[in-house]
Amino acid sequence: MKRVLAVLVGCWVVVGGAVGASARAPGDDELTARASAVWVDEGKPFTISGVLTVEGEAGPAPVAGERITVRGGSAGTGRAVTDAQGRYSVRLIAKVTGRFTAEWWKGTSGEVAVGVRARPRMSLTEIVPVGGKVRIRGHYVLGAGSTTSQTSVRLTFQQGRTAKGPWKTVRKVTSRRDQNREFPFSVSVKAAKLGYWRIGFAGGRDLLAVRSPALRAYRTKVSPFRLSRVQAAYQSKVTISGTAWYVPSATGSAFKAAKRIRVIIEQRCGEDGWGGWKGVRLLEGRADAKGRFKGTFSAHCTGQIRAVLLSAKGVVTGYSAPLATKVPGH
Repeated sequence: MKRVLAVLVGCWVVVGGAVGASARAPGDDELTARASAVWVDEGKPFTISGVLTVEGEAGPAPVAGERITVRGGSAGTGRAVTDAQGRYSVRLIAKVTGRFTAEWWKGTSGEVAVGVRARPRMSLTEIVPVGGKVRIRGHYVLGAGSTTSQTSVRLTFQQGRTAKGPWKTVRKVTSRRDQNREFPFSVSVKAAKLGYWRIGFAGGRDLLAVRSPALRAYRTKVSPFRLSRVQAAYQSKVTISGTAWYVPSATGSAFKAAKRIRVIIEQRCGEDGWGGWKGVRLLEGRADAKGRFKGTFSAHCTGQIRAVLLSAKGVVTGYSAPLATKVPGH
């Protein structure tokens, strides 16, 4: 009679009978399978391992050189060969919660369940000092393997003088999950001084507790900001130019040229701004070593133009004052 085992962390489960309930017949094969952890953080490694033995006159003996295949469907698949002690081990990366079986040509082990805790990812889109406050926007995204039913999370906004703190909590808000499984946030917090910001996130049962990296809130400006002409025919070429500046330290007040900072020019149509800033990118590039930028775009509607300054990681750090443009007949 052939027998197979499934071994969970800390306990042994026998498929087809209890251990010791009956003696194994000579020649019976037995394959065990166990997971290195019942719950694994998304993206982290774990192993499915076990032993293949055959019952002999002197008791169970290891079987070497057998090819073992561990199958978990979308959760992962791997292969290994048993060593001299009959042991095998397959290393997998946690993707989604799944059930794994170990197979060889004579049989299959029972199932081993491994749960995956989703790893939230923070995407910060904007951190702009405006009028004595810092506007911080972004969102947390749940991992693809998340099974959580949590509909809201608590976010803590902290400010520090250096990248290592000390940190002071200045705001706590609740973010609710949207239809995209994201937790968006948009807050304005008082900023008496320039410095570093970080966002604390307290997860639920299926979520990890994580913190964002420290984020530098520079005070920025764009000047002079010019158009070659504010009224242009439809689809005619218009040149835009300016210089990007920033305050380089938490205690400083003098602006310096923002060398090679990313610059995007945006436009919104409508004389009253009804179209909103929809991220129509007319020009994207980097300022030179003196903070200067220049580019050409095609006029296509009456509205407003503004320059957007971004960090190397694509986080919006400042805006220019908008300029009005006219395209007669459009």
